[in-house]
Amino acid sequence: MTTGRRAPRLPAVYGGLIRAEVMATAGYRAGMVVGLLGWVIPFVMMALWRGAAADGAIEGITADQFTTYFGLVLFTSALSLNGMLVYDFSPLVRDGRLAHYLVRPYHPFHNLIAMGLARSLFFGPAAGVLLAAVLVIVGGPIDAGALPTALGAWLIGSVAAGHIAALAGTIALWVTEAYGVQSIVLGLEGLLGGLYAPVALLPGFLAVVGRHNPFWFQVGAPSELLAGIIEPAAGLRAMAEGLVWIVVLHAVFRVVWRRGVRQFELVGG
Repeated sequence: MTTGRRAPRLPAVYGGLIRAEVMATAGYRAGMVVGLLGWVIPFVMMALWRGAAADGAIEGITADQFTTYFGLVLFTSALSLNGMLVYDFSPLVRDGRLAHYLVRPYHPFHNLIAMGLARSLFFGPAAGVLLAAVLVIVGGPIDAGALPTALGAWLIGSVAAGHIAALAGTIALWVTEAYGVQSIVLGLEGLLGGLYAPVALLPGFLAVVGRHNPFWFQVGAPSELLAGIIEPAAGLRAMAEGLVWIVVLHAVFRVVWRRGVRQFELVGG
């Protein structure tokens, strides 16, 4: 996988990659429009849950808290790299470009992460402005005291969820048409991450699973914290669990990656 050259430091690698990807993203305006369409779901769910809570709180969640929650879900989703890690790896395998990435002195997924970060530089500020507008126009509380915990949960959750997304991406090393299985992973992200509802409102076992998975740590937990739906102690537990998930998922990814690359090379990569 390496050429024998001394590997550059990752900050330098990311600096160059992100600059290149920012220019590419800026030129691909159609992709930016498609990305914005994904923001429709949080707005639809916000309207539905606000309407349901118009006559009274649902499981203790008020209409205004639903506004804050789904506004923050939109914002955190706009910063997510998961879709890039899941879907943009498969074309590298199908057309053989992965072979060129494997001889570079850094992991191929760093390219995809840089692409996602460049995309976030465009979508993040727009989502932030939209969030502020929603909170001002529609009205919604923000628990500023929970901000440090929310940021910690989001950061740890993003790394853990990114590992799951990367594992889903590597399915392409074994399966030619991997999009079906990969789409299931992203579907679970929406359900268990809180895209459609705060996880406390999910039925039965799903509500339990929802509180203990990286997708919720990344999206639902920070949104619930800042909306005042859960206490900071729950956010601290999410951070602790997230760190365990990162260690385990990273070990699993290393094993899966090594075996997947051997599979890729055996079939002519």
